[in-house]
Amino acid sequence: MPAGISFTKLLILLCLLQLALTSCERESELVIRIGTYVPEQSTGIRTVIKPWMEAVQAELPPGIRFQSYWGGSLGRDAFAQYDLVKHGVLDIAWVLPGYTAGQFPQIDVIELPYLAASATEAAVAGWRLHAEGLIDGTDDVQVIGIWCTDMASIQSVEPLPDLSAVENLKIRTAGSVQAKFIGLLGGISETMSAIEMNEAIQRGSIDGVVQAWSGIRTFRTDRLMRASYEAPLGALPFMLLMNRKAWENLSPEVQAIFMKHGGEAMARRAGTQYDAIADDVRGDPFVADRYQIVIASEEQNRANARLLQPVHNDWIERRPNGRAVYERFIELIEEIRREGAPRQ
Repeated sequence: MPAGISFTKLLILLCLLQLALTSCERESELVIRIGTYVPEQSTGIRTVIKPWMEAVQAELPPGIRFQSYWGGSLGRDAFAQYDLVKHGVLDIAWVLPGYTAGQFPQIDVIELPYLAASATEAAVAGWRLHAEGLIDGTDDVQVIGIWCTDMASIQSVEPLPDLSAVENLKIRTAGSVQAKFIGLLGGISETMSAIEMNEAIQRGSIDGVVQAWSGIRTFRTDRLMRASYEAPLGALPFMLLMNRKAWENLSPEVQAIFMKHGGEAMARRAGTQYDAIADDVRGDPFVADRYQIVIASEEQNRANARLLQPVHNDWIERRPNGRAVYERFIELIEEIRREGAPRQ
């Protein structure tokens, strides 16, 4: 050992040398860091994000690869995911707009009840709103994709013959739109995490939840509930976002590959996946044996849509350009229904 150099200092020097050599070997490699706070087996990663990554990777030129950071390994705070991608801690992140209040003020039109009837309709309409420049708050990021859960229902301990039965019940909600319509029905809205939600059900401190079937299965809430009131009660939107500077560092050819498998194509694939998951969970023998599923009649849906119109009016008044966005969202849903088959 050279005189005057301790073993610890020598070890540090060797580590620095190894890092330098590794850096030289990979200086021509572009690593794109993608991640989120939820585990790899979650529905969004498993059925939407990873298939997108695989499709993109198959077409990328040599020297570009993804490095995934699932389960919050680069940031566990669900409410900080947008900041992680905005500031470049992650190059790409799965962001729940409901956790970044006010950042994307129009995207939660997807949450309004009695507009879209499926995840596919809502996701494609949401993407087209963005493509038409009607979603604010995206200056610091590139929107790779927009999708949403399947339609929410009211999962409860005791069956609900109609929405009027929500009166005086404590219902867990996610986001201001759900909270407003539960309040309008005379229910008591409770905001809490999924883990807290299940604990609250077991304690008997809440009577039900506004939740999509995909979320019910993900968080195993189907083990705790015994009934579902089925109506098109809106969906929670998701966004796959890329740091603006990282996006601009990509060549136009690579950007085109990213968006070829993102955009409306992602919205349709994701919508189809989430709608199928909802059907699978409803048809699960465990759910069929345990649950009493009440499917709202057309007459009930029409009456409840009129009853909840003040929630829509409030949304319009509180959102920038709210009236135009709301009316365009309805037009887009009608267009998607007329189109029937996916765009090629």
